Amino acid sequence: MKLRSNLQWRREGDAPGYLFDPRSGNVHGLNDTAAFLLTRIEAGDGRAALIEAVVAEFDIFPLSARTDVDAFLNILQDHGLVDL
Repeated sequence: MKLRSNLQWRREGDAPGYLFDPRSGNVHGLNDTAAFLLTRIEAGDGRAALIEAVVAEFDIFPLSARTDVDAFLNILQDHGLVDL
């Protein structure tokens, strides 16, 4: 899985940041978890690694992490922002 090549995302200081899609002109605000996941996706993590990373980083149960990661990946896919 990887982000579409023309996407731009940025964090400003401690703020989670935003994701800009130049194809649609849409700007998506990011929370801390979304910014963390984008960093891991850029590093080449797949779904299973993303779930493990969320469990470790945010100290949550694996089932909750799986639900959150799947929801985030579905949003990225629905908006055409990621190539699976």
